[in-house]
Amino acid sequence: MAVVDKKSSTVPHGNSSSRRTLILVALDEKVIDEMDDERQLEHFPPRPVRRIQVVEGNSLTIECVPPRGIPPPTLFWLYRDTKQGSVIETIRRKHITVDLEGRLQFTSVELHDGRSNLVYECAAGSPVLHGEYRSGDHVQLMVTPKEDCLKMTDALCKFNPFTEAFQSELACRPLPDIYWSKLDGNLPKSRLKDLTSAESDFGKTLIVENVHPEDAGHYECRAGDLTHSINVRVLDILEYNPL
Repeated sequence: MAVVDKKSSTVPHGNSSSRRTLILVALDEKVIDEMDDERQLEHFPPRPVRRIQVVEGNSLTIECVPPRGIPPPTLFWLYRDTKQGSVIETIRRKHITVDLEGRLQFTSVELHDGRSNLVYECAAGSPVLHGEYRSGDHVQLMVTPKEDCLKMTDALCKFNPFTEAFQSELACRPLPDIYWSKLDGNLPKSRLKDLTSAESDFGKTLIVENVHPEDAGHYECRAGDLTHSINVRVLDILEYNPL
C-alpha cells in the first residue's frame, strides 16, 4: 500500500490511478481537520438552583435550554447528591423519562422524587466530541403530599329546583379516590349522575335526580383518611315554592 505525504501529496512507487485515489483521501482528511476546528460545545450560562413546587401524583415537565454547540448537542439528565457532590447517577425510574426535546417528564410525581439531598441536573453532550459533556441547570423538587392538599368544604347541601337534585361538593386538588355512601340507607344508584363524568366533577359532586322523600338522611364522602358528612332534609325541598 502506498503512503501519502500530506504536505507534498506525492506517491512513492505508485501508478497514476493510485495517485488519484490517494489524493482524494488526502483531501478528505483535510476536510475532517477543518471540521475538527469547528467542533465545539459551549458551557451553560451560570444559573441558581431552580426549585419547583409540585403536588404528589401530578405530572410535571422540566425544560432545559441547551448551550450552543456544533453540531447541536444532545440533552440528558442526571441525579446529583447535594451532600456528596461527587455522587452522580443516571436517572432510571419507570415514571421519569427524557423526551426528544430533552425535557424531563414525570408521569406522576412521587414523594421520593423530592428528597432534600436530591438535585436533577441537565447536561449536554456532543454527538462527535465523545467523552465530553457540559454540566447545566440544577433543579430541586418540593413535593407536597396529596393528603396535605386535601381541603374539605363546609357542609353544603343545596337544592336546584330546575333539575330536582341536591348536590354536595368536596374540593380537592389533586383529586383522590372519593367514595360516597348513605349512612342510614342505600344510595339511589338508579338516579345518580355518573360519578366518573365531568358533570359530577369526576366524583367530587354527588347529584341525585328526581329527589324522593326517602332520599333524606346522612350522606358521607370519604377521601383517604378524611370524611365529610351531609345531612339532607327532603322536607326542605318539598316545601320549595317557585315564584
